[in-house]
Amino acid sequence: MKLAAVALVAATAAVAQNIPSIAWGFASSAYQVEGAWNVDGKGPSVWDHWFLNNHSLVASKGAGNPIAAGDVFKTAGHYDRMKEDVALMASFKSSMYRFSVAWSRIFPQCNGQVNQKGIDFYSRLIDELLNAGIQPVLTMYHWDTPQACEDQYGSLLNRDMFIRDFTSYADVLYANFGSRVKYWLTFNEPAAYCGRGFGPVNDAYIWPPGKNGRESDKYNCIATTSIAHGVVVQLARSKYPQYEMKFSMPLIIAYYIPVAPADVEQANINTLSQGDWLWGSLASADGDYPAYLKTVKTGDMDGSLLPSFTAAEKATMKGTLDYIALNYYSAQYFNGVSGQSAPTLTIKADQVPWQSAYPGGIRGITQLMARSYGPLLASSVGGLAPIMISECGYGSISEAFGPISQSVNDVDRQAFFEGITAGLQLAVVEDKTPVFGFLAWSLLDNLEWLTFDQTWGLVHVDQQGGTLERTVKQSANKLAAFFAGSKSPIALALPGSKPANSTVSSAPAATASGAAVTTANPTATGSPSKSSNSIAPGYSVAIALFSAFALMLV
Repeated sequence: MKLAAVALVAATAAVAQNIPSIAWGFASSAYQVEGAWNVDGKGPSVWDHWFLNNHSLVASKGAGNPIAAGDVFKTAGHYDRMKEDVALMASFKSSMYRFSVAWSRIFPQCNGQVNQKGIDFYSRLIDELLNAGIQPVLTMYHWDTPQACEDQYGSLLNRDMFIRDFTSYADVLYANFGSRVKYWLTFNEPAAYCGRGFGPVNDAYIWPPGKNGRESDKYNCIATTSIAHGVVVQLARSKYPQYEMKFSMPLIIAYYIPVAPADVEQANINTLSQGDWLWGSLASADGDYPAYLKTVKTGDMDGSLLPSFTAAEKATMKGTLDYIALNYYSAQYFNGVSGQSAPTLTIKADQVPWQSAYPGGIRGITQLMARSYGPLLASSVGGLAPIMISECGYGSISEAFGPISQSVNDVDRQAFFEGITAGLQLAVVEDKTPVFGFLAWSLLDNLEWLTFDQTWGLVHVDQQGGTLERTVKQSANKLAAFFAGSKSPIALALPGSKPANSTVSSAPAATASGAAVTTANPTATGSPSKSSNSIAPGYSVAIALFSAFALMLV
């Protein structure tokens, strides 16, 4: 990728003007909020299995055991309180909500028979949102792989079978929700999950399925998500062109702030390289990593270890990114070239240890992303890529065990969002950066994967008392006040739209040997357009289940 010449962007004081045209709201993920892990036909995810078989993680109670601040099998109880939670969002007059679908609620056994009660739950959620004037944003995979996929073939480390089943799952989602959901996110932050769940882990924070494997396993896992993204986007474009679904992959990017003009180029490389090992192949014209990336070694990434893609895989992935989905939490100053003295970002005692919060950085990072990816995305306007801030929030480590008054009067979180909205206003109104959506992480205090002692919600959830009662925090009211004059630029679909007549309702079963049991290929229709789909032959088994021939893109 050609690095955009983005200069220093100074932090600027807040201004009174809001953003006239932007969708805003909240984000969540299924495992962190739903609970009901074995209700209405849902199968266990790898996280359910992890806690069910690691009793020491949930047995002891009290502040000494962070997981004991709540119930990992109830989390925030959203499955039973869905209407209440949508009503809360409507009371803020928010216009967008990002949620994820639990794959094991749709396919309890990873593949095979579809669980209609799972389909019904998410259909009701989508209709509730649309009736409340809230645009649904659907995440297809937020780390909660069905345990059955892991048991049957090792999930993400078995590329062919994982992509086969993920594609079948995607087809069911498109058929049932595609007419009502315009914005889709495929895999949330693959580098984090692949690193903690499959790669070598040198601390206590190992995630399920707990492989603790080789460095190559992490990179192969990440590559699998890139190829799978390409396959399911090509499927949506070929089989369901009438829905005009838009796709991205949400990535967490830390912003490197150049201290002096001499630091700009390398600071930009440090920032962009975090996205380029995933977005790079999806946005590029050739479907491969940017050439510079293979020599970069920064943070948790070593470009020399990136696996190669076949020509067919590149063809499958290229051009499958419709917008940038940016998860923004942290920043740091960079003075590695100039050597000039750098300011110090203050890390508050209450802040989660991994977050280096710098609200003002949202202006610079969105400008950098828009200009750098603008030339690559077909959806760009005026050479600038459209951006959704798919997550942005402030984590506290003291609210979980403190009095509710401390949680509700979340002073630090309020200050964080005041800085974020000031920077966002400057980015959109002054710089004309095309940020069309902003999603705060998160709506609810929830299970932060391995712990309840990190709270991110703008709504307090009573975990200590076990009631799961919701109480609005002051940060939510302030965020709502800022966006009060903003109008969403995105038209809503009609609730209750009938699902498409999908010719496949479930994935093929696997034989004992692991080979797919194939079925007759269904037919498909579509509209011709400018360029043809390119599906890697290695994944043609998955695609053949849904399309007998390659159709033209819309």
